[in-house]
Amino acid sequence: MGCGTTQSRAGPVDVMPTWTLDQIAGLAFGVLMVVCYFGAQQVDVAVAKQQRRQLGLCEECGGLYNAESCLQDKCPMKAKASR
Repeated sequence: MGCGTTQSRAGPVDVMPTWTLDQIAGLAFGVLMVVCYFGAQQVDVAVAKQQRRQLGLCEECGGLYNAESCLQDKCPMKAKASR
């Protein structure tokens, strides 16, 4: 070969770089934040239903509708209105 040849020091393109601990921690925190974001609505609905149940209100409408217009079968407002 000629005397002007140089060797490439770049590695293969398909090799994944190593992850550092702070990158892994940041990724885990990001995943946790996304899970909390999407899970917050289910937690809110469960807490609201529990509070309405303790107050004796309809779990779905919260007593906003008249007992006659509430579409829920187990609405406690209907039982109170029929007494």
